[in-house]
Amino acid sequence: MNSRKPDNLNSASLSKNQDCGETTQGCLSHAGAESQPEYAASKGENFAPMEDSLLGTPVLEANEITKSFPSPDGGKVEVLRGASIKIHKAQSVSLMGESGAGKTTFMNAVSALERIDGGSIFWDGERIDKLFSGAQAARRARFMGFVFQSYCLVPELDALENVMLSARIAGLYRPFKTRRAAKDLLEKVGLKDRLKYLPSKLSGGEKQRVAIARALINSPGLLLADEPTGNLDETTGEEIMDMFLRLCSDEGASLLLITHNPDFARRTDKALRMSKGIILPA
Repeated sequence: MNSRKPDNLNSASLSKNQDCGETTQGCLSHAGAESQPEYAASKGENFAPMEDSLLGTPVLEANEITKSFPSPDGGKVEVLRGASIKIHKAQSVSLMGESGAGKTTFMNAVSALERIDGGSIFWDGERIDKLFSGAQAARRARFMGFVFQSYCLVPELDALENVMLSARIAGLYRPFKTRRAAKDLLEKVGLKDRLKYLPSKLSGGEKQRVAIARALINSPGLLLADEPTGNLDETTGEEIMDMFLRLCSDEGASLLLITHNPDFARRTDKALRMSKGIILPA
C-alpha cells in the first residue's frame, strides 16, 4: 500500500536511483574564440558567422573548450581539444561521433556539470564557466532540461510525481499550477492513463516519455539529450524521437541531441560530429 501524500516528496524520494545507478537528485539538480565550421544537414542551410549575427544571442555558445582527465600512469588524457558550438533559440542540433570521441564529456562541460580546463561557455549571453558551482546549479535547473539514456526516474515516485520533482528542485513548484502542467505534459506524451504508475510498472518507452515530460516541466530554454533512445528497440525509439522532436518544436526549446543514429541526426536543424575532441561538420 502507498500511504504517502502525492505532493510530499521527502528525502526518501531522493534515494538511490535503480535506473541510472546514482542518486536521482544528483542526476537532476546537477543536470540541477571562433567556433568550428557548422553545417545544417537536414535543411541544407549554411550557418556562416555572418548569418549567426542575424539569429540573435545564442542560447548556448561554447568556445574552444578543452578538458583532460588524469591517466593511470600519472599523465593526462585530453578529451576535448578546442570544441566549439553555437545553438540559437528554437534550433535543434545533433552531435554524432564514435564512442570515446568526447560527446558526453562535451555535454557535461557545456552544462557545467564538469569544470573545463580552457575556453568559455555562455548561456543566453551570460558567461557561466567562471561562476561558483552553486550559482551554476541554480541557473542550470531553470535553464536546462535533461533526457538521459537510462531515464533516471525515482523508483518510489509515480509518473506525475517524477515530472513535478524537476520543478521542486528548481524552486518553481506551485501546487496547483505545477500539477496541472505535469498532467498536461504527460497527456502530450501519451501517458494520460499512467499518471499514478511507478517506474517499475512502466515499459522502457513509457519511462522515457516520463523523462521527456520531466525535462520540459520548467519550460527550459535548452534541452540536452544523451542517446535518449539508446535503451529502446528500433520501433519504440522511432516513436520516441518523433514525439521528442515535435514537442521541442511545440515548446520552442532549443535542443542538443547526442546520437549514434544518422537518421535522427538528419532530422535536426544542424548536424555536427565530434572527432578527436573537436567539433566538425557532419
